[in-house]
Amino acid sequence: MYIHLKDRTYYEDHYDKWTVDRCRNFASHKPEITDEDFAKEKLTPEQVKAMKEIKGNWFGIVQEMATFGYAAERYNNKNSYIDKQMREDREKDERLAKIQPPDHIRCRECLATTGLKLISADEWHGDSKTEQVLFMFKCSHCDTNTGYFDNGKQYYVEPTLCPECRRDEHTFTKKNVKHKIAITYTCSYCSHVWDEVLDFTPKKEEYDPNYLEDRKLYCYSDKVRKWAADMIRTGPLLKNFPSAEVREERAKTKQALDTIQKLTISQVSKLLTPKLAKQGYADFQLGKPDMGKQVTVPFTVMDSKDRGQDESHHTLYKLITKLLDGSNWRLVRSSLNYRLGYLSGKLKAYETDADL
Repeated sequence: MYIHLKDRTYYEDHYDKWTVDRCRNFASHKPEITDEDFAKEKLTPEQVKAMKEIKGNWFGIVQEMATFGYAAERYNNKNSYIDKQMREDREKDERLAKIQPPDHIRCRECLATTGLKLISADEWHGDSKTEQVLFMFKCSHCDTNTGYFDNGKQYYVEPTLCPECRRDEHTFTKKNVKHKIAITYTCSYCSHVWDEVLDFTPKKEEYDPNYLEDRKLYCYSDKVRKWAADMIRTGPLLKNFPSAEVREERAKTKQALDTIQKLTISQVSKLLTPKLAKQGYADFQLGKPDMGKQVTVPFTVMDSKDRGQDESHHTLYKLITKLLDGSNWRLVRSSLNYRLGYLSGKLKAYETDADL
């Protein structure tokens, strides 16, 4: 079975390769500065030349910050990232090693249940989100290979159909040529002959003459180590400084908070009493407030209309909720109680910005 956990140098090589590729991309991004950039300004040729030099120097500073800032971040995170990757690969290998071949299997050709020899076990990358292993068995009676997943389901190979008649009736011959397997099929029904080549030639990476030099520069140089040390020292300060997105979100939140009506208990009474009376809920009274972490105030009201319990309860809830909308008060729905046309409940106030 394929072993996922490799030597640490394998992960370091891949990590450094990604770092070099990204840093090269940052370093190669050099916007062109033309005379058109200063066309709207009334500048002399000498002034344009000077502005080009200033702008070019500024681009160079920004470019260096982006390149070595990224390299420094990768440098600081390298060990923790590789440790995590190695731990995950080790745990994966351990999980896969515990998966056992299924019982009660039979040959797909002769249906024999004995004489099946396990010849391979490979991780299966299918649609399932869980890890699967495909076990391949060879039958000692008819020399047929049969595959089974660890959950006991048989693996069925997709049939090779004739391109002409679309039938699965053919003979074939195989020829191995270095890293390739050439298969020639002959259809037994229409005699059509076709070839298929399986290419297992390992891919060779193109030689990069500058890679070792760039790897030293972006992954191991004194310059990167200095940037990395500065980032560790100033990183917490930078993290505490809110980004533009955070500042914009805070501004929107503050604007929304400013639109909320901050009502006192007296103002709530003056708001609700006449409005509820107009809808048949008379004698609205507030009780003694509970000055806990959040202020809650009990209330009572009389339903003067001929409404049933459910209708009276539901109508009052809708009325108070609508009247308090846009304010710092809410009706505690679970507190609403009805008995013989007499309703009671609690109102809750929100005072701090966090609660609001």
